[in-house]
Amino acid sequence: MKIATIHVLVSRDKMTKVPKEIWPWELAVIEQKFPDGLVEVLGEGSCEIESLPDADTEFIRLSEQYGSDERTGQTHMERCYGVGKTGMEAFGKAINGGPAKAKVKAKKKVKTEDESKPGPIDPLS
Repeated sequence: MKIATIHVLVSRDKMTKVPKEIWPWELAVIEQKFPDGLVEVLGEGSCEIESLPDADTEFIRLSEQYGSDERTGQTHMERCYGVGKTGMEAFGKAINGGPAKAKVKAKKKVKTEDESKPGPIDPLS
């Protein structure tokens, strides 16, 4: 199966810029860890994989890779997707193209005057 990847450049400090190729569901986490424009999306790519990763295994892998917030002690994965069952469900949907795709569509959507009522809140935005 062909899956999209995202090429980013992470500015860890003024002298250290790290290029990375990440999965689409990883972008929100890396932006959580490196806020304020320190993550620049350079482009998109794709690669062939046998199947999408298991959400539980991928959640643990990314939690270990990106670590915890120094102030709160909460992992960047939990801060991004939520804690417990709710967080795992949101992350599972992101892997399968749920909220991650909806988030991109929501950015492109132009509001009309008839849309005065706020819709549901996307936990990933």
